[in-house]
Parts: sequence; structure tokens; C-alpha cells
Amino acid sequence: MVFQKFQHFQENYSVHFGAFFRQIVPVVFETVVSIFSFQFFLETKFEKVYLPCTLMAKKRYVGKMYESPDQVNGVYDAKGIETVRRDTCAAVQKIMQKSLEYLFVKKDLSLIKSYLQRQFTKIISERVSFQDFIFAKEVRFGTYSDRGPPPPAALVSKKMMAKDPRAEPLYGERIAYIVVAGAPNSRLIDLVMSPREFLQHGNLRLHTTYYITKQIIPALSRVFNLVGCDIKLWFLEL
Repeated sequence: MVFQKFQHFQENYSVHFGAFFRQIVPVVFETVVSIFSFQFFLETKFEKVYLPCTLMAKKRYVGKMYESPDQVNGVYDAKGIETVRRDTCAAVQKIMQKSLEYLFVKKDLSLIKSYLQRQFTKIISERVSFQDFIFAKEVRFGTYSDRGPPPPAALVSKKMMAKDPRAEPLYGERIAYIVVAGAPNSRLIDLVMSPREFLQHGNLRLHTTYYITKQIIPALSRVFNLVGCDIKLWFLEL
């Protein structure tokens, strides 16, 4: 349950009520409000209940949100995870979203395992749309160190500017890129290109291992390790 306190400033607090039914949490909340008001002299306001909910860290959580005892169906709400972040690709977001639905609705980890192994197989065999594997990250020229290569999005921007100086991005503009397969031990920076360049070559392949092991598995593991799932092991079992 989440509630707010007020006294010259506003701050949110979360309280874990264990296995209480969500319908009676507001009743229990009245007790919590009285305790906080008595001890800290703060005005407190009920905000929402999450059931079920997975909390990874401060401002990184996901769950079904209820804002009143009469609400029948919870609303999916996420903060700070890949389903709502803009620095990942659509494939990560879609797989995470579907896996969470299995967790919250079906409550069956075996279904999550079967689903993920099917998705890994599809990606490895490239039976997927390359559009789901496009990143779009901000470019801020003038802030990068000369000691190493620039971030992938900045490198792609430089390639575009070499062909057309008018292609220089605005400060903070998001530039799309994709990661392609290359020689063993290649640096990531040598494997990135714009989606247009990827289509123009025609014979390039997605770097499926990178997307699975460096993007999808780490994102899923941050959530599902909390319920005892070993996503990396499920992938290695293929």
C-alpha cells in the first residue's frame, strides 16, 4: 500500500501488509494513519494498493494498482523498469510485459519458462521483426570523453553526419540504431548501425546473442530472480 504524508513537503511511503485482502487494506490503513499522525504530527492520505506487486528497489516496482476498495480490476502500473523506460528496445518491453502477465494473472512459473524459451528460440532463428530490436538513445555531443569510443547512438550520428553534415542531431535528440552480428570478439561499437543502413545491406543478421544475453535476460532477471526464477539457466537449457 502507498500513502502520502504532508507537512510543508510531500513524500510517499509504502507499507507492506502481507497477505491481507486488498478490500480490507484501507481499514488497516486507518490504524497506520493514526500512528503516523500521532508520532510525527503529519497529515497522511491514502493513495493506492498494489496486489500483486514486485518491488526491486526504490522507484523500481510493478504491480496491479487499486485506488479504491470498490475497484474490481487492477490497473497495470510500473515505475523504473524496462516496460516503461525508453532506453531499451521493444523486444525487451514486450517480453517483459507478457512475462509479468503470466506472473500476476496465471501465477505459474512453468508458463513463464515455456513462454521465454519459445521467445529465445524465435529470436535465435530470427523469426522476428528487426523493428523490435531498434534502440533509440539520446545523443549529447560535447559531453563525451576522448579517451574512448562514443556511445553507439553518437557513433551512428557521426556516420550520418559524415555523409550529410545537415544530419547533425539536436542536443538530447534520440538516434536509432541496431546491433548486428559480426566476427567473434568484436567490440559492440563496431557492430552498431542505423536501421536504414541495416536494410540497405540486406545480408546482415541481428546479433541475437547480444540481445538475449545483454538485454533481455538481465532485464528479466532483475524482476524474476525475486520469485526464484533463473532466466539465464532457462536460456542455457535450449
